[in-house]
Amino acid sequence: MTSRIVVNNIQADAGVSTVTFGSNIQGNLIGNVTGTVNSSGIATFSSGLVVSAGSTSAPSISPSNDSNTGIFFPSADTIAFAEGGVEAARINSSGLIGINTTTITHQVTIQSGALDAAVSIYRQRNTTGGNLVNIYDDVSSTKNLQFSFTSGGDLYLHNGNLIFSTSGKGIDFSATANSNAGMTSELFSDYEEGTWTVVDSSGAGLTLSVPNGPNSYTKVGRLVTAQTQFIIPSTANSTHATVSLPILAGANNLGAGALYRYSDGASVYWHINTNAATAAAYNSTGGQVLWSQISGRRFDITFVYIV
Repeated sequence: MTSRIVVNNIQADAGVSTVTFGSNIQGNLIGNVTGTVNSSGIATFSSGLVVSAGSTSAPSISPSNDSNTGIFFPSADTIAFAEGGVEAARINSSGLIGINTTTITHQVTIQSGALDAAVSIYRQRNTTGGNLVNIYDDVSSTKNLQFSFTSGGDLYLHNGNLIFSTSGKGIDFSATANSNAGMTSELFSDYEEGTWTVVDSSGAGLTLSVPNGPNSYTKVGRLVTAQTQFIIPSTANSTHATVSLPILAGANNLGAGALYRYSDGASVYWHINTNAATAAAYNSTGGQVLWSQISGRRFDITFVYIV
């Protein structure tokens, strides 16, 4: 039978440096203990254990022979962890976690320091397949899979779109071998589609009829495709016929122009003006076509050009 001492209180008096018991102690120890308290078994504190706040260099709870590594309490309702006298992580009073930083702005804030990546995920398994990472959004206790990374390196967006919040950023295809030595960019950075209404851009003030307006356009990268149908009013105006485009054309549009689905009367060639959002009409010999020369005519056109 294991022996033990049962007392109400044990109080260390002045001048007593050591109190040694070879058996179990049950009761209360009242007073200050300076030095080391060793327990070969499990120490149970039914009313809690109160320690000093500690600091980064001297945590209040630390292992033997490593006094600058452990747990300390830098402020009210905050728990921090030190390694080698340097703060490694903390949980602040709002329950937010900071790793390698004391400036916590999200549920988990990580500062990578000198490392290449703030977070690295490694999965070791004997079989292939499955997802490496699944990210869920729990709304009203309903777990919704938002996006996932597969073991094959594919990214799936299950709900929502891929949004680039910085202009000029996009999808980089530079890993793919170039098809032409004159390649200048492999970044797909823009897509846009919408509606527009073609108008007289010559300054003549004509009102074009657009029976099926508004018209539609699509911009893929630098390539714009704009479809329109318009009818020119009956006019004797001698201004060079010029109509609007939905997006400003670039400086190099040597091959740009208009594709006809329908045009009543003699051929008219619509030339895309460089550095402008306009197209001007010309005849087969390169001469300007005036509004009066195409008075009352209808054009069903697809403009194709580069921005």
